[in-house]
Amino acid sequence: MKEWGTPHSLEDVSSLFTRYLHSDPATPTTPFCDLPLSPETATILTPLLSLNNKKYWTVGSQPAVDAISSEDHVHGWGPRGGYVFQKAFVEFFATREEMERIAERLKDVKNGGISMYAANKTGDFKTNTLDDAVNAVTWGVFPGQEIVQSTIIEETSFLAWKVGCDFAQ
Repeated sequence: MKEWGTPHSLEDVSSLFTRYLHSDPATPTTPFCDLPLSPETATILTPLLSLNNKKYWTVGSQPAVDAISSEDHVHGWGPRGGYVFQKAFVEFFATREEMERIAERLKDVKNGGISMYAANKTGDFKTNTLDDAVNAVTWGVFPGQEIVQSTIIEETSFLAWKVGCDFAQ
């Protein structure tokens, strides 16, 4: 409560997430992340702020990265001499109505260009992916090793994380 206060309105909740994105010392965490922002978040800060101002409260994200050195001070990881790849993604809370609107708009996106997973605490689940689809969103290529997939998004792991969450009402 010291860091987050007691939000009473949707604007109060948006303010909490926005303060966190601005690295406000009084809001170093959110109820969904107990760590400060990672340096790579600065590269997508403007769109994240825009989403939060529209009451899409972001809880996880990453920018796209294409073959950046594993030694890069912002996006790099793993052994020296490798390359890191990331697909952009964002996780956020939205109202049921907004989720339905987004799902409708994604019907026109072909070839899996944008994947969507949505769930609430009552067990409702919606996706535009194929059954058993696995989407690698972070991977690395390093000398003398097979490709390392460090982050995947798929139905089972998504549903494990959504426990206790609900579409914002």
